[in-house]
Amino acid sequence: MLIKLLIEKKLASKPQAYKQRILTRVEKAKSIRLVAEGFATAEDYAAAIAELEKSTKELVRAIRMGGVFIPG
Repeated sequence: MLIKLLIEKKLASKPQAYKQRILTRVEKAKSIRLVAEGFATAEDYAAAIAELEKSTKELVRAIRMGGVFIPG
């Protein structure tokens, strides 16, 4: 939801290709999260946490691409 608001407000003047790159990162994060859920279902929690961290990194990158500063 934050990404959608970001794209609508901050990136209104940016080309569609730039917005698409951000949405691609969001979709990648979603697919990584599905993998993490699969690991969690199989009770491989260490792998699930590692995948969730990857997913979070993709979302942070997408938000940063939108011009929002996230420390760390």
